[in-house]
Formats: sequence, structure tokens, C-alpha cells
Amino acid sequence: MANKRQLKKYIRFVCGSVAAECMMASEFIEDMDREKMNHLIVEVAMLQENALDHASFSFDKVPADYTSKREYNTARNKYYSAGYQKLHEEFNSHIQGIVKQMNALLSDEQREMNKKIRRSAMSLCKALLRLSGWKVDVTVPDYPKCIICVAPHTSNWDFVLCELAYSSIGRKAGFLMKESWFFFPLGYIFKALGGIPVSRKHKGGNLTSAIVEKFNATDRMTIAITPEGTRSRTSNWHTGFLRIAREANVPILLAVIDGGTKTLRLNRTFIPGDDIEADMKTIKDFYSTVTAIYPDKFTV
Repeated sequence: MANKRQLKKYIRFVCGSVAAECMMASEFIEDMDREKMNHLIVEVAMLQENALDHASFSFDKVPADYTSKREYNTARNKYYSAGYQKLHEEFNSHIQGIVKQMNALLSDEQREMNKKIRRSAMSLCKALLRLSGWKVDVTVPDYPKCIICVAPHTSNWDFVLCELAYSSIGRKAGFLMKESWFFFPLGYIFKALGGIPVSRKHKGGNLTSAIVEKFNATDRMTIAITPEGTRSRTSNWHTGFLRIAREANVPILLAVIDGGTKTLRLNRTFIPGDDIEADMKTIKDFYSTVTAIYPDKFTV
């Protein structure tokens, strides 16, 4: 976590989201122990207050303790950076504990119902793909954390097809959205679809660091990206996902939308190295022989 302002914003956002989830579960899930759920809401509120209080602390040295002001500033920045990182990790640990308590409150009947809903959703996705003439070929493991690189991206239907394909095998991938869209009640809809809120106001526009933080703060996270960044023809592919994968130490799965055979393939795992240009060339070479839904819009 880069600074106190970002840490406090993160604390408020996470606590607000978890508390809202508790209230929604208490209101709409039958046989829910509402008293225990209310206790969790209070626990979240107390966690937020305590975390915000601890986010304000002071460096215990003065410039006179150092040979130069530059040395003092370096030590001061290092002190605050380490302190914010420690608070960030402790806060995430507490939140994960609360989420586990939330899940434990679900009845056996509700858990079984959730399983039936997931199975029904998988069957529906498979049926929709069959009706549209698309096949799914997935052989990669279900990694707890990964980035799915999707190409070629030439159609408005790419997102729908990929969501159906991944859901048809019982897996869930997220996608990035502006944090400002996650307001009630749309926030719950976007989260249900796999939306992951990100802020574009990080210092220096460092969205990469924001996503790496999200990977480090959770036990399970998958996001899908399109390196082309547009449905129009372009060879200027974005490299941000390579930096994220390297810094978060997660694998990249290379997903193919093969318009020639109407197959959605996910068969290759790619581990990024230190040379971004070389990595991008390898990935482009991989996609170079693929036939896009609209071939005239695709190039490497």
C-alpha cells in the first residue's frame, strides 16, 4: 500500500462491501442466523474503526539523527512503506476471517442449493454454446490465481462467449471495471458477473500496482484481459498484464477465440520472464496462426 490515503480508502471500501454482503445475506437467505450475522456486521464496523485509527502513526526519528536530509527522507519513506504494508496484510487477514465466518453461517440446505444452482448454470452455459455452434476445449489446471489472456478480440460477442465457456466448466473469471461503477445496487450485479473494482486515480496512474495488490490480498482470483484493448485492427498490444503477472507471481493462461473452427480453447500456461518484449513476441507468435471471428480486424 503506497500511502495512508490509499490505505484508508481501501479499508473503507472493503469494510463497506463486506457489511453490505452481510446485510443482503441476512435479508434474502432463508434460515440465516440473523443475530450472528448482525454480530459480524458489528465486527466489521469495529475492524474498520480500529484499522483507520492504526493507519495514522508517526516516524520516531528526526533529521538530526541522520547525516543528511536525503538519508532521513529515505529512512522515513521506508518506515512508512513497511508500516502501511504490515497494516494492509493484518487487515486482510481479519477480513478473510470474517468472510469464513459468513460462509460458516450458511445452512446445509443453502450449501446444497448453491451447488444445484452452479450445476444448473453450467448446464445452461453448455446448452447455449451448443446452440450457437461453439465448442469448448480446456485442459489447463484450475489455478487459484491467474490471468487469462484472451485473443483475437474482434467481436462484441467475445466477452459473452468467454464467460459462457469458462462458466460451463464450473470456473469463474473476473474482469476489471472502474471502481465508481460499484455503487448500490449495481455493485452486486457487477460482482456477480465477475467484476473487479479498480481505481484509476492511483499516483502516477499506476493501475498495475493496484491490481497486484488485489492479487496479494486474496487467496483466489482470476481476471481475463484482452491485450489488444480494442476490437479494431492493431498490433500495439498492451503489456500491463505481463507486468502484473510477474509482480504478483501468477501464471498467464492463453485463451483462444478460434473463429475458423468455432472453438474456445484454453490449453497453454505461460510463465512470464524478465524480458517483456521477448514475452510479448512469444505470445504474439502463439496467436499468429489463429483465425479470428472477423479476420480483417486481427493482426499481431
